[in-house]
Amino acid sequence: VKEVWQQLSHEQQQQIEILFASVDPERDSGDLLRDYLNSFDLPVIGLRGSEAEMLKITEQYGSYYEKVQLDSALSYTIDHSSQTYVIDEQGKIRGLVAYDQPPSALLELLKRLL
Repeated sequence: VKEVWQQLSHEQQQQIEILFASVDPERDSGDLLRDYLNSFDLPVIGLRGSEAEMLKITEQYGSYYEKVQLDSALSYTIDHSSQTYVIDEQGKIRGLVAYDQPPSALLELLKRLL
């Protein structure tokens, strides 16, 4: 996302909000989420909510996450979908970019929509 962001003009950047939704509210405190997102050096808005709120969002957008128990010090991990969603101001999905797609796929999608 950072590579794409840097290729957008200031005017294009002003039309975009980057959101990151945590699906692990048990571990991801507000402070931890803020520190993690600050490491990206991007204007990212962190979202976190209760399990019920996150389930509602994942169902709305067809994403997925699941808590998987481990036999380790971590005790569990979270399996989750990892695509980037491009969502308009009305909350409608305008495009998806899979994790394994090159940054150019997201850039082309954004430029087409802006």
